Amino acid sequence: MSAAAHSIPSASAQSFEVRPFDAPVGAEIIGLDLTRPLSDEDFARVHRAHLDHALLVFRDQRITPE
Repeated sequence: MSAAAHSIPSASAQSFEVRPFDAPVGAEIIGLDLTRPLSDEDFARVHRAHLDHALLVFRDQRITPE
């Protein structure tokens, strides 16, 4: 089987906001659905937000160990 037959479709980008807290650290991620696969672009935005704000809050998410 070719490599193309095993490829996983890339995730589509989601629209979300990074809203910094009015505090020395932290930001809230609003509008991102963590039950969906993250696109490379979305992952990069979340990673950048983590580097910039040190603490990220994702409200109302159903996060499992998987």
